[in-house]
Amino acid sequence: MRNGKNKSNTWKRIRKGEGTMLNDVKNQIYAVMTLMVLVVLGSNLSGITVKAYSYNADKAIQYAAAHYRDSDSKQCAEFVSNCVQAGGLGIQTKLATSYVCDEISRVTGVQRIRLQLNAQGYPTQALDGNILEKGDVVMQYCYGCSLGPHILICAGYDASGNAVFYGHNNPSYGTYNFRRHGWHTKSSCDLGACVMHISKNHEPDYCLDYCKSAGVGKVFIAGWTYDRDVPSQSNSVHVYIGGPAGTSGTELFPLAANQTRDDVNRVKGITGKHGFSITYASKKKGKQEIYVYAINLGEGNNNPVIGHTTVDFGNNIPEKLTVKQAAAKQEYEIGDALDTKGLVLATVYTSGAETKVTNGFKTSYDFSSAGDKTVTVTYTEAGRTLSTTYTVKVNSPQEDKTEEPDKATTEEPNKATTEEPDKATTEEPDKATTEEPDKATTEEPDKATMEEPDKTTTEEPDKGKTEESDKNQNHTEEQKEQAQENDKTDAQKDHVQSDQGKDTSDSNAKTQLINQIISVITNLKNDDEVPSQDSTQKNEEKDTEQENIDTEADDTNQAANNMDEENQRLATPSFRQVKKNGRKVTLTIRKVANAGGYELQYAAAKNMKKSTVRKIGSTKAKYTTKKLKKGKTYYFRVRAYKIVNGATYYSNWSAKQKVKIKK
Repeated sequence: MRNGKNKSNTWKRIRKGEGTMLNDVKNQIYAVMTLMVLVVLGSNLSGITVKAYSYNADKAIQYAAAHYRDSDSKQCAEFVSNCVQAGGLGIQTKLATSYVCDEISRVTGVQRIRLQLNAQGYPTQALDGNILEKGDVVMQYCYGCSLGPHILICAGYDASGNAVFYGHNNPSYGTYNFRRHGWHTKSSCDLGACVMHISKNHEPDYCLDYCKSAGVGKVFIAGWTYDRDVPSQSNSVHVYIGGPAGTSGTELFPLAANQTRDDVNRVKGITGKHGFSITYASKKKGKQEIYVYAINLGEGNNNPVIGHTTVDFGNNIPEKLTVKQAAAKQEYEIGDALDTKGLVLATVYTSGAETKVTNGFKTSYDFSSAGDKTVTVTYTEAGRTLSTTYTVKVNSPQEDKTEEPDKATTEEPNKATTEEPDKATTEEPDKATTEEPDKATTEEPDKATMEEPDKTTTEEPDKGKTEESDKNQNHTEEQKEQAQENDKTDAQKDHVQSDQGKDTSDSNAKTQLINQIISVITNLKNDDEVPSQDSTQKNEEKDTEQENIDTEADDTNQAANNMDEENQRLATPSFRQVKKNGRKVTLTIRKVANAGGYELQYAAAKNMKKSTVRKIGSTKAKYTTKKLKKGKTYYFRVRAYKIVNGATYYSNWSAKQKVKIKK
């Protein structure tokens, strides 16, 4: 009975978790089962990919601190499982040490990493600081027996740099010697520890190698940093000049840590680019505090200060003002006001640093005359007044000559000479000479002057010349009729001549002069065609000999002028390229010979009303419009011009180019 009673009490103690021998047996059984699983699955987990997961190490340690002394039957594996679950990691509760590690690996993809222990068997921050942190799970493991007799959760490091842990059954908090265990005393045993590095709120690792003056207003900064949550990625540093982050008036510049540092990768066992090095030009002067922060990439928001020092920037002052971006409006007319919209300036310091300026500056200019004009801009900073200049073009106001273009040279030539010939000479000729016209002069007119008129005068006919020619022809016929009547009787001839002279003097003083012009022109063309003149007509010609000479000289001058106009004629230009860029249009003109420039006309109406006209130099032959209205269709055309002896000669207008400005 005594033995039975003792057995009953023993089992009670076992059920309560007080049987340490049974616990050891359980652990051995769990270890064997774990070994079998590892044999099947393979103990090398290097092929596992880290997965996205969420884990709060602080909450895990808070749970451990509150429950590691609980007097319950929980084993070390179950206790660690509960701690990790409290940290937010969704693993299942396991009762064997190896199972806990396998479950963590299944959820996170994190593999076991062997810890480096000091000679006494303890992990330290110096040896394992990059892979062991608060919240990580550490399993004591015999690499000789392939068994894991114990498992704990890391609570961080003590003041001496030794890792501290929470554990259950044989409750403990503090350092732990992983080279000792009662079951593993054989010479073949190789006790150590492996870590499941699951803590994700790592601070970046870092080192600030240099932070020193590099001349007036300049500082040289160099070092390295990386985020231990994502060690293959490059993070960055933030440099504050003038005080720590959050201080008013500080100057901040971010700096990417993306330079190669093979020495860092080799020592830390990582990959990627993690170095930084720069000479920075500041706007500060005198002695300034500098704070450098490493920026966290992974979970958590702690950006540690990796360096703090004071640098003397010397007498760094603004020295000049420059134009970084020209104003949008570059052309004006006399009397216009300056438009500085779009103008961006910059003050440049001794260090070379720049500060953008978009307002607060003053301007002075003079647009009272045409030409290239200088605009002076002044700006005051740090008690110093700086200035700069830029140039704009001022044009003379010009009338819009192309709202109703000259029809004689563009789309609608002179109707009086082409589309609708002079009705006075065609539709209703002079009744005095055409009611019973001489068939010899009307039915078969001179083909040289009617059927094939001189092209130099009909392509662009002169209305005044046409009317004068018609009158001359009529008066030539009058002379012929007069000559026929003079053949009948001398008396009648004298009477008719007398009456004719009287009528001419009374009705039109020009008739006599026109008759003489006709005679001269006819003699020049064909002496044989001039009809015989009687003595009276010869006397009249003699009386007006001086007038004929003057008229001939005028005729010669007119012919010379016509020849000069012919020589000044320009070819019609065209557009070589029409390119639309948003609401602007750039037009490139195909040049023509002897052009002194080009006149561009464009409007939103096909008839070119309310158009805009721009003069373009012959060298550039290119123009870009300002922003045009959305949803409008614009029409463009161009003509060449040149100026000779004060006279301007134009070519014909080119064909219109149509451009649609989309919304």
